[in-house]
Amino acid sequence: MHRGMVPNPPPPEVPVSAGSKRRRDEHQPDAEPSILHMKLTPHHEYDLELAQRTRYELVDRIHTEILMSAGILVKSFCHLHELIHTLIDGIEERLRGRLNGIIHRDVSVGNLLIFPVITWDDEKTFGRLLDWNHAMITDKYIHLPSQYDSELSEFISSDLKRLKLHHNISATKEAIEETYRYDTYHVAYFEDAAVSLKISQSEENPLTVASLGWDHEVSTHLDIYRDTRHDASLQDIPWPDFKKRVPQKGERTGTLPFISFEVLMQLSMYDANKRRFKRGEFRHNSVHDLESFLWVLVYICLTRKGPGIGMFRDELAPNAGLSPLRDVIRDYFDGKEDILKDMKHQLLEVSDTFESDIIASFHPYFDSVKPLVRKWWARLCLAYRHHGNEYYHIHSHILRILDKALPTIPRSDNDPDTVAVIQRRKEHHQRSLEMTATLHAQADKEAPQAEVKMPQTEIVTTLPSSPVIPEASPGYRRVVTDSTIQTSSSGSPPRKRQAR
Repeated sequence: MHRGMVPNPPPPEVPVSAGSKRRRDEHQPDAEPSILHMKLTPHHEYDLELAQRTRYELVDRIHTEILMSAGILVKSFCHLHELIHTLIDGIEERLRGRLNGIIHRDVSVGNLLIFPVITWDDEKTFGRLLDWNHAMITDKYIHLPSQYDSELSEFISSDLKRLKLHHNISATKEAIEETYRYDTYHVAYFEDAAVSLKISQSEENPLTVASLGWDHEVSTHLDIYRDTRHDASLQDIPWPDFKKRVPQKGERTGTLPFISFEVLMQLSMYDANKRRFKRGEFRHNSVHDLESFLWVLVYICLTRKGPGIGMFRDELAPNAGLSPLRDVIRDYFDGKEDILKDMKHQLLEVSDTFESDIIASFHPYFDSVKPLVRKWWARLCLAYRHHGNEYYHIHSHILRILDKALPTIPRSDNDPDTVAVIQRRKEHHQRSLEMTATLHAQADKEAPQAEVKMPQTEIVTTLPSSPVIPEASPGYRRVVTDSTIQTSSSGSPPRKRQAR
C-alpha cells in the first residue's frame, strides 16, 4: 500500500469477491494490532482530482512489504503512559533528525510505532518513527543569533515600560532581550506569549526567560552532543538550511489527515502577516513535523475510547448515524484537502475554536491528556505567529510539556482493558513465531533433496530479541541516517508526494 493512500472498505451490503484481498476490521477476533488509518468518509474522486493537477506527475516507486513487523501502531497503546512515552521517543528521534539535517515530513498515526525493548513478554516498550523515505536532508546549516544587539538597549527599556503601561505585563530585561534575537515584532510577540501561555506574573514576580520556557539545554538523550558540547544550549545548535534544495513536481509530502495547514497552503502564516517582513519560498520544517505529532495524538483522543484495538468510539460506528463528533472528524481529518486546510487555518485565526471543536470532543478516557494538548497547541500558535523561540526550538518546548505531564497521567496497569491488550500482544507474537516456524519446516520438507544428504537441523521456536537495533548500538544512527540519505537527498529518485 502506498503511504498516504487511505483504503476504503466496501459497504456491508457489497460482498467481497472471490480472490480479492480481505479487509479486516479491528473488531474482528483475528485482527492484528496494526490496523491503518481508515477514512470514515470515502472520497473516491480525490485521486482523479490529483491526476488532473498541473504539478502532479507519476513517479516510479519500489513496492515493499514488511512481514512480521516488530512494532505496532501507536493507537494500539496499552495505557496512557505508554502513549505519551511513544510520542516522546518519536519526537526525540525527530530532534536527532533535525541535528543531522533531516526533516521527516510524514509523521502520522501509521508511521509512529510501539516496539518492545526485548520481547512483548517484558512489557517494556519504546516508540520509533517509520517511513523516512519522504524525508528531506541537507548538510548545510545556518547559525541562529546568539544574542541581541547591544545598541538596542534603549529600545528594550522603552518596550518594558510600554508593556507595563499599556498591557499590565511586568518582565525582566533578559526576557525582552530574548525576543530581540529574532526577526519579529518584539512587543506583540512578548504580549502574545505572556497571554497565551497563561503565566501568572506581577511587578514583584515579573516574567523571566525561564518562566516563559525560553531557556533550553541540550537534552541528555542527545549523546551526539554530550561529549563535545557540555555547556551548549539549543540556541547554539545550527539550524538546517534547505534553501539550495530544488523541489520536484508532485503532491506535497505527508498523510493528509495529519499534515500541517501551512504545508497544505504552501504559505507561511508569518509571511502572510503584513507586520512581518520575512520572505522566501515556503519549505517544510520542524514546526510542521511537530504539528503532525499533535494531530496524531488528537486523532487518537477523538476516535478511541480506551487502550488497544477494538476501541473505536461508538459514535463513529457505521450504523451510529450523524453526530457532532463525526462532523469534527470529517472537518479535520477525513475531508477533502481544501476543507482540511480551511478548518485547520481557522483554528489559529479564532482562538476559542481549538477548545470548542477539538478539546471538547475528546473521549473522557483522555481527560488527563487535555492540559498538555492545550499547552502544545499554544506553543505551536506562538511559533507560527512570530517565528521566535518556539519556532526554532519547538522540540525542546514540546518535550518539556510531555515530560512535565507524565506524573499526572495514570498508568492503569491493572485496568482490565490494559491487561487484555498486553495479553493479546503476547499471544499474537507467539502465534506469529509458530507460524513462521511452520512455514520454515514446510519449505524444508518441500525442497528438492540433494544427492548428498546433509544432517537435518532442529527448528527451535524461542522468543527472539527485538529485531530493532538498540539505540545504544554503534550502528543505530548509521542505519537511520544512511537509509534516509539514500532516498531523500536532492539527487534522489522522484517521490510520489513531494513538498514544494
